[in-house]
Amino acid sequence: MTETLLKDRVEEMMTALAKLGKDERGYTRLAFSDADMEVRSYLIGEMERAGLTVREDAFGNVFARTRGNNALPAVLIGSHADSVPQGGNYDGIVGIVGAIAVAEKIASEKLPRPVEVVLFMAEESSRFGVANLGSKAMAGMLPEDAASFYKDSDGKTLGEVMAERGFVAENAPYKKRVRAFLELHIEQGGILESQLSPLGIVTGIAAPHRYRLTIGGRADHSGTTPMNLRRDALTGAADMLLRIEELAQANARKGVVATVGQLDVYPNAMNVVPGKVTMSIDLRGTDEDNINSLCIAILENVDAIAQKRNLAVQLETLTEEEPALLDEGLVALGEYCAGEIGERTMRMASGAGHDALYMTRIAPVGMIFVPSKNGISHNPAEYTEMADIVRGTNLLYHMVKRLAEE
Repeated sequence: MTETLLKDRVEEMMTALAKLGKDERGYTRLAFSDADMEVRSYLIGEMERAGLTVREDAFGNVFARTRGNNALPAVLIGSHADSVPQGGNYDGIVGIVGAIAVAEKIASEKLPRPVEVVLFMAEESSRFGVANLGSKAMAGMLPEDAASFYKDSDGKTLGEVMAERGFVAENAPYKKRVRAFLELHIEQGGILESQLSPLGIVTGIAAPHRYRLTIGGRADHSGTTPMNLRRDALTGAADMLLRIEELAQANARKGVVATVGQLDVYPNAMNVVPGKVTMSIDLRGTDEDNINSLCIAILENVDAIAQKRNLAVQLETLTEEEPALLDEGLVALGEYCAGEIGERTMRMASGAGHDALYMTRIAPVGMIFVPSKNGISHNPAEYTEMADIVRGTNLLYHMVKRLAEE
C-alpha cells in the first residue's frame, strides 16, 4: 500500500514537471532563471499540499518540515531542481519529488522525529561556473567574494542575479541539529544498468577541481602571416586539450577524470589567426592526492606547450573541493532496509558531484542511486524508468522511517 501511495504522488509530480522549462531542445532551468523559479514555485505548492511547514533561507533554499518533536534533530531529505542547458527532467528532479512524496507519507504517520525536505538552489555549475551553491551556503562554505566573483555568460554577478529574485548571495548556515541527510538521485552513468542492479548505495562522492585557463597569442591576418611566424592561441589550446585527455587516460586507473567542456575563441573570425582562447578544465576524483597529482601534471604540460609555441598562459582557480566518504552507518542502513523490502543493491562511488557532498560538513550523509537509461544524463535523452524511481523512493521512505522512529 505504501509503495502504491508513493508511486501515485511521484508519477503526478514527474508528469507535471515534464511540462516546465522545456523546449524542442530539452529542459533548460538555469539557476534563478524564470524556468527555475517556475519549477521552484510548483514544488513549494506541492510541499504545502503535502501538509508540510514551508520556509526559505536568505539564499533561496526551501525547507518543508513535518510535525514532530523539534527538540530532536531532524532527518533531512532532498535534492535540486535546476538543470544544465538542454538537459533532462530527471537529474535532481527525481530526488526532490521522491523526498516530497516520502515526507507526505511520514507526516501522516506522526512519527516523533521531524523530517524536513530541502530544495537546494543552484546545484548545477552551468550558469556561474561553480556548482552546489545552495548547499555550500547551508554549510557556511561560500567564499566571501561569491556575490561579485561568480558571473554568468552575460557578465551578471551572482549577487545581481539573486538580488533580482529577492535573495542574498551569502552564507545562510543551517543552525538546527541534523540526525542525517539522505539524497535520492539518478546515477547519471551506466554502472547500475550494466550490472543489472536496481539500486546503488553510494559510499563516496568525487569532488571537482575547476579552472579557467586563458591562452594568449597574437591576432594576425590569416592570409599574410606565414605559419612559422604565428602565435596561434587556438592551435595551442588544441595541443593542450589533447594532452589533458592523454594525461587523464593515463591516470584513469586512479579514479580521476579530466574534461575541457568550454572553449571561447577571440576574435572568432574566419580570416583572423586567433589571438586569445579561454577554456575550462574540470578535474574529478574520490581521492584528493590523485586529483592533485593529475592537476600538477596538466599544469606542467600546459606550461611546456605554451613555451614551445610562444604563448602566454594564465590559470584562474574557480573551485577546489574535497571529496567525501559517506556515513558507513547509513550505507549499512540502506542495505538493511533494501533487504527488508526484497531489493538488491550494490555499493558504488559517485563520479558526479551532489549537494550531499557539502551536507557531509553538517550531518551524517547517505545517498541512493537509481539507474539511468544507457547511462545518459545532462542530455534531453536522460531517462529513468518510473518503476526504478518508485523503487528508490520506497527505499528512501524505509530508511527515513527507521531514522525518524529513533
